[in-house]
Amino acid sequence: MNILLVRPKSRVDSIIPPLGLGYLAKQVYLNHNVKIIDCLKDDISEKKLLNYINEYQPDLVGFTVFHTDKEVVLKYLIEIKKYKKDITTVIGGPYSSCEEPKNIFSFFGSYLDFAFAGEAELGFKNFLEKLKSYNFDYFDIDGLIWLDKNRNVIKNKTKFVENLDLVNPPLWEEIKPNTYPPAPQGGFLKKYPFTSINISRGCPHRCSFCAGHIISGYKVRYRSIENVIDEIKFLYYEYGIREFHILDDNFTFDKSYVEEFCRNIIKLNLNISFACPNGVRIDTLDEEELKLMKEAGFYILHLGIESGSSKILTYMHKDLTTKEVVEKTKLMKNLKFELCGYFIFGYPKERFSDRIKTILFSLKLPLTKVMFMNFMPIPSTEAYKQFEFEKINLYKKTFYSTFFGSFFSRMILKLTLVFGLFIFYIRPKILIRNILCIYNFKHLLHTIKRITRILIVGWQ
Repeated sequence: MNILLVRPKSRVDSIIPPLGLGYLAKQVYLNHNVKIIDCLKDDISEKKLLNYINEYQPDLVGFTVFHTDKEVVLKYLIEIKKYKKDITTVIGGPYSSCEEPKNIFSFFGSYLDFAFAGEAELGFKNFLEKLKSYNFDYFDIDGLIWLDKNRNVIKNKTKFVENLDLVNPPLWEEIKPNTYPPAPQGGFLKKYPFTSINISRGCPHRCSFCAGHIISGYKVRYRSIENVIDEIKFLYYEYGIREFHILDDNFTFDKSYVEEFCRNIIKLNLNISFACPNGVRIDTLDEEELKLMKEAGFYILHLGIESGSSKILTYMHKDLTTKEVVEKTKLMKNLKFELCGYFIFGYPKERFSDRIKTILFSLKLPLTKVMFMNFMPIPSTEAYKQFEFEKINLYKKTFYSTFFGSFFSRMILKLTLVFGLFIFYIRPKILIRNILCIYNFKHLLHTIKRITRILIVGWQ
């Protein structure tokens, strides 16, 4: 079969390799013809995508979908089904993993045939074999969401891969990681070309705003060190990659694994650097571990701090205190790490005074970068269920209005967010330091674009 896997064009700042599509492609490329199209990187609209479909003649088109992408993906699916109804359409990713199955098919209607929830690599492989042989008994396909002959929505049980070495690394020859612009998640990088990689999956923590455990389970599973090192060497020598961004939710969860990983990286003696832009938990790091990470090439730590209000941290089930944050960031700064703090604005029960506390707290910490982000209630999370119970309208159709409330309260939230970013970055020492972090002219352009969007519409 001809399989076309697509990352949609969407209004985001980060342009990074679509690892999820790469993993899917690698599991099935020996038995099928697989092509990956990155509409975000290559600026491909729904109309332009039809040119690729006309040339490639796919039997199946699959999209990776985040919650903020669903309107865009619907436009793509409409054009595909107009072109040829017989093309099988599938979606996967965070949206279909978290959203109620009936809502998925209600939103996409007849333009969508199937969806996958959770880790889809092994289920997708089984699914293609069924399609190829015209076997329509789908009950044994892990994570599949589908319609039976009576149009009843069925969601199969999701299954998480225990041994991650059984999931082959992404089909890098389709992704071509060295062609990606200097627009990483987190905004900054030290070396270029860069790429993203995954080393572990799963999250045991119970943060009420996070969907990580819904997508990849509570149990943290790691690839073997040898498996990861082989991929890093391949990317280094084959594509010239010099910086690796680990996108795991909990890379630093297992101290012994992190230390062994760092020792193996040090032995390689390659001129490479590392970052964890998804964020690391402060309470998983100690001085010994941090020193090894620094020696291995980790130069920046993205920290999920979330709030400067103890009350809000408690509501979030963050299991973190502001005192711990102060102590650990001081240690990290003494070890010469760049520090980026992630904070959420507009969380349930948050008052204006809590936001001011968060801004002041960020100024007090030895951070060189911050990201203030609007709270986005994700279906199936505890925070979302709380709002659903209270009958609050959570979503707006526009990309950036993912927070709730009256027009006035939304404007106050956006203005507070922009004000917080302004007073953080306008400090001369911080401003100069970040200007010096601009890697090249292309990186400068992406940085200006990011800043402009934040000033106009606020953070996504």
